[in-house]
Amino acid sequence: MKPLAKDSFDSKLTHEQESKNKKQPHQAAPKNSKSAAMPQLPALTYSLSTKAFIVLVSLLDNSKWFYTPCHAEKLFDNFKDAPVLRIRPKFKPYISLLLHELYEYELIDSDNKKCYLQIAARLIYCEGKPLDPSSMSKQNYKTLSDPETFGKIIEKVAEFLKTIEQANGKMLIRKEKKRSEK
Repeated sequence: MKPLAKDSFDSKLTHEQESKNKKQPHQAAPKNSKSAAMPQLPALTYSLSTKAFIVLVSLLDNSKWFYTPCHAEKLFDNFKDAPVLRIRPKFKPYISLLLHELYEYELIDSDNKKCYLQIAARLIYCEGKPLDPSSMSKQNYKTLSDPETFGKIIEKVAEFLKTIEQANGKMLIRKEKKRSEK
């Protein structure tokens, strides 16, 4: 190849023009083309003290709701689309109501404005299939509207919340429902 002459186009570029022509970090080609094609999935986040989070994970791990081994800490800040927990079928209403209550007390949330039940359902499997967020929501409504029938579930979730509240060191407060003004 012939070297460029001094008066060539490239030699006349100013420093600003050169920097504009260089690829910026956000323009650089991704290292892994598969991850670039797939958008990042939303994740569940928690707003508990470290001690309270450890207590929550311990309660879930020792609850016998899941097949062993249970790694409940992998439920949070998980952007993957793979099963994390494998729940026993009869305990689906328990985990569903617990997640609902944790959300109502603003102890968990979801990023990217996605529904927390959809994210949890993506990570919790029962009999080889992910849970259905719609059926989880319906079950929560049924459980809360009929405390006589579902008292055992409500009591167990209330015990979990009380233990988490003690570990968190402050009283849990439910979030206020938005009321439409007329």
